[in-house]
Order: sequence, then C-alpha cells, then structure tokens
Amino acid sequence: MASSQFPVAVIGIGVRLPGAQNCEEFWKLMIDGKDTVDEFPKERADDIDHVLSSFRGQLVDEDKPFFTGSFFKSVDQFDPDLFQINPREALFIEPEQRFFLEVVWELLEDAGYASKIKGTNTGVYVGNTVNKYKYILNENHPSISHGNHSPFISSRVSFTHDLHGPAMMVATGCSSSLLAVHLACQGLLSGDCEMAVAGGITLDLLPISAKTDIWNQLGITGPHVKCRAFDASAKGIAKGEGCGVVLLKPLKKAIEDGDHIYGILEATTANQDGHSNGITAPHPVAQANMLHQAWKLADITPDSLGFFEAHGTGTELGDPIEISGITNAFKMSGVKIPQEADHKIPIGSVKANIGHLADGAAGVVGLIKSLLCLHHNSIPGAINFTNPNPHINWKKSPVVVNSETKEWLPSSKSPRYASVSAFGLLGTNIHAVVKEYKPP
Repeated sequence: MASSQFPVAVIGIGVRLPGAQNCEEFWKLMIDGKDTVDEFPKERADDIDHVLSSFRGQLVDEDKPFFTGSFFKSVDQFDPDLFQINPREALFIEPEQRFFLEVVWELLEDAGYASKIKGTNTGVYVGNTVNKYKYILNENHPSISHGNHSPFISSRVSFTHDLHGPAMMVATGCSSSLLAVHLACQGLLSGDCEMAVAGGITLDLLPISAKTDIWNQLGITGPHVKCRAFDASAKGIAKGEGCGVVLLKPLKKAIEDGDHIYGILEATTANQDGHSNGITAPHPVAQANMLHQAWKLADITPDSLGFFEAHGTGTELGDPIEISGITNAFKMSGVKIPQEADHKIPIGSVKANIGHLADGAAGVVGLIKSLLCLHHNSIPGAINFTNPNPHINWKKSPVVVNSETKEWLPSSKSPRYASVSAFGLLGTNIHAVVKEYKPP
C-alpha cells in the first residue's frame, strides 16, 4: 500500500476510451461535458450476429438485443508487427490483450521508458474479469488457449517487454483496477518490483441483454439509460468500455531519476463489506471505515480534500449509501461538516461521461481523471445532473456535486489532495488519496 511513510509517484498515464484515444482527448471530453453513451455500433453487431441467434427467446427485448453503453466503434484494429506477434496468431488473441498492450506502449512513451524498460524489475497488475472473445471465434487455433485466458493480459505485457516483476490479474468486479493499483504499491513497498504498470481493461464483446445477465438480474440498467450520478432521476448504470493504466515508482526514486511526476499516491487501502443486506449490496459502515483508514494513512484530515472522485454509479441504492459513508467518515475524523455549499468538497463521477467500466478499468480511470484535474488546475463539471437526489441529506453532507467546471489552483500554503473510490459488486472496496507533486 501507499502511505505518507511510503508515497508512490505516478510517472506515466495512458488511457483509451470511446471518444478519447488519449489523455488529452479524455480531458477535452470531460471539459466539453460530453456523454459517450449510445447504442451498440451496428458494425460490431454484424460481427457477432452468428452468436446472437443462440440467445433468441432469452432476451429482455427481442427487437433490441443489446445493452445501452459507451462502446468503441471497432475493436479489431491492431499492429502485430510492433509487438512481434504473428498476424495470424493475433487474430486469435482476445482484443483486451491487444488493447492493453497498445495502451501500455503509449504509457511507456508518455513516461519516457519505452526504450529503456526492457529487462527491468517491473511488475504488471491488471484489473479484468470477463473474456467473451472465445465465444465469438468460429475457428480453432493453438493460440486460443493463452490468447483467451484473461490472466495472460498481464503476462503478455511482461513477455513483450521482458519484465521481471510480478504479473497478475485482479478480479473484484468494479474495483478491480484500483485494487490493481493498491497491490502494485504493495509490490513496490515489499521490493517485489522497482516500478509497476497498474490499470485495467474493459471490453464487452457480447453486450447481449439476456434475461439471465447479471445487469438485468440486479435491475441496475435499462434501455437508453444514462448514468446520472447523485441525481434525483438516477435509474441505473450504462455499460462502458475502455482502458486505463499508470506507471508507478516510489516517490524518492522517481525524484532521484528525474521522472515527470503527475501526482503522488499518498495512500491506498482496501477492505470488504462482509455481511450486509445482501451479497451485492453496498455497506456504508465498511465504506466509512475504509475512507477513515485512507485519510489516516495519508496523514490528513478530510477537510484538506479539494476534490472527491466518487464511485458514483447513479443507482437508487448506491448513491445515498456512498454519501452516507463519506459523511460518517468525516465524523469519525472529528471534522466539522460545513453547512455552506461553497465550503463543501466538490464531488463527481466520470461514469456520467463514459458509462461504467465494470469488471476492469472503472477505478483507474477515476484515478487518471483526478491526476488530470491536478495537471490542468480545474475540475470538470458533472453532467447528467439536474436535481440532487432527495434521498441524500445534502445539507448534512460534506460534499456537493460539482455541476460546473471550476478552477482548482495550486496554493503556496498547502498541497492539493483528491480522494478516489471504487466499490466492487463483490463487496471489495478500494480508496486512494492523491496528492499534488511540488518539486523541491
């Protein structure tokens, strides 16, 4: 884990999302208030028509077989020669492996390590859960075995770049990628690795709205749904696709090596809901305990925060519980909750822009958003937010939804801090405290 006693520097960032091929486009997407949630692209629907027929009779709506979400227009573009992969073999490697390879390459270029990472003691920690590509393939090939086994996403990166730190897949549903970041920090602390690639990848190659699909079983989505985090009209989650990744190094070593530092992980921590109202139901006490522990590890009080990137899925159950957890964590820290909105902490959720990258990249994308806020000295306004959720006691809450883009300028008095949460459907909760880096 990261802590004030072992701060970890973020020395590179990489992201790829529908409507945003890189970090610059991602920032513009948020500042422009864009919402990339739409229907499943026809081109991709045509590619899986041979699979769709087997679901007939099991769909929620036979005329609208696919979930609403933020989807890439295509997922089949790849340069195998760049990674020394046989083009024929590449056809049988799941797109998630290919995407992650490409975004890691862009990450290494961003950090200045593309030409010098080979042979290093670097770990690779990847959040991912589900691979559906094998159900689409209609031809056999020896590469299907390792090309369609999700743990190979991390190993493929290690193999390609000859990396000798741990390589692992992390699967805790929606919190997978932020847990990957947490475990990467632990790997750095223990000496398992000297640098770490950490992130997640989410692609849904078969977003078929079957009656038995967990999203429908839980009643957390619907046709034409929009993610309206903390809004009175919040009715559920839209699916999202994308990839996010960060390059980590102990802060002291990053300073010695002259790395560019986007920000500092001043704390990362994790816990579990345990017994709650249901195995998939969030637990406000567990969330509050985790937040309190994270702020203790960072050696701050929560009134030091300048921004809070929430899990914020826009569900009727989840949003009120998350705000309750934050409020209780403030009380546990002995901090007085301000009454005036101008003194409350701005809170937002990038899921309103890009959907929910469940089963992989959701948490790390929220982390990257927070790092970009520090980098650009501003906080994008929340979209799909009109009226505050009436089931939340906003007056007694320490946070307020940031509905308009606002400046977040550095101060000569104290560094800026942001909090980032990710909660897994399985009950595994992760939190990170991000601190701005001020060169000595």
